[in-house]
Amino acid sequence: MKQAKVRYIFGPAGVIKPQHKHKHNMQNTIFCYGTLQQPHTQRELIGRTLNGPICTLKGFKIVRNVYDPTDGNFYPSLVFDTESVVYGHAYKVTAEELAILDEYETELYIRVESQVITAETGEQVPVQIYMAAPTPAAAQ
Repeated sequence: MKQAKVRYIFGPAGVIKPQHKHKHNMQNTIFCYGTLQQPHTQRELIGRTLNGPICTLKGFKIVRNVYDPTDGNFYPSLVFDTESVVYGHAYKVTAEELAILDEYETELYIRVESQVITAETGEQVPVQIYMAAPTPAAAQ
């Protein structure tokens, strides 16, 4: 069954515009909060280890709410929670690497624009984050 297209996602910071997978911005900075932070996962997927600042993403928390029927497991995703903060890393990747990461995350996730704050400098950095794709029932 084909999923309905989502035009906007609403969050604590207002409207977040989903990024179509395989449509690449000139700046490909992704915020990773799970397995994509692990060096062995990075090397396995894109052939190199990524380096980037530790960052915080305000207004979200991590929950295991993404069910993958192909393996029967639940995977982590971000959900809105104004009282929470998620820690992770911001990594710059090429368009080709981003396409590989999109494949790894599968159709269970969408990539959306957001902003994180670097732990060291407090600078706001525009990033893309992977969130659970809306289910057909939730998209209606």
